[in-house]
Amino acid sequence: MLRKVAGQCVVETALAYGFHRSGDLTAQGESITAMLDANPETHAVLAFHRLAATPTALDWLDRRFAGTAAPSTC
Repeated sequence: MLRKVAGQCVVETALAYGFHRSGDLTAQGESITAMLDANPETHAVLAFHRLAATPTALDWLDRRFAGTAAPSTC
């Protein structure tokens, strides 16, 4: 699969694989979420980033809806 998607654009890959269950893409059939949650180290990292990123993302959205221009267009 990696060889196949290496030459694709993001949209092409998203259309080809975006609507599949992640368990269909793993050797054991386990979802990516279940695999990450089962590993204490990755679970801790993901939990930290979920908590750390949420207020910033919500603040950014609040400013956009309030009419404040984004700092960049990238």
